[in-house]
Amino acid sequence: MRFIQNRDYDSDTHITYIPRTKNLSIVDRFDILMDKYGDAGAVRYGIEGAFNVALGKICVHNPNYREYIRSFLGSDGIYKFLHNSCMASTRASLSEANLAILNVVVPDEKIILDYENFLHKIRVSILKNKEETVELINLRDWLLPMLMNGQATIAD
Repeated sequence: MRFIQNRDYDSDTHITYIPRTKNLSIVDRFDILMDKYGDAGAVRYGIEGAFNVALGKICVHNPNYREYIRSFLGSDGIYKFLHNSCMASTRASLSEANLAILNVVVPDEKIILDYENFLHKIRVSILKNKEETVELINLRDWLLPMLMNGQATIAD
């Protein structure tokens, strides 16, 4: 199974796989992850698998609030607050204590549901575009060498 690390959100050059065991912490591509070290407070999503200790899963008890909470945690002000509140002498280290002091204003249920539906469609579209981009890159990387050495040509 895919082993998710912080660096995987910036680059696909070091994809790691590990054996599936019952002790792994697993996320789907819509779950909310947050960097605990390094870029502490950065909100992540979009990769399925088991995640390492440098990431923490944000568990939203009501699934209808997931996109609202993701947007709240990913906002510039909250990111800066979390990032600055966990700075240590050697490296940033985010914990539940940093998150516990946050107050979240929650709108009424209809607004939350509308927001959830709207944002979820956008997230699905973003992930689909990323997948298509990877497919096009792979196709380019496969086809370009053949075009360059004459093994393939483009018909008019």
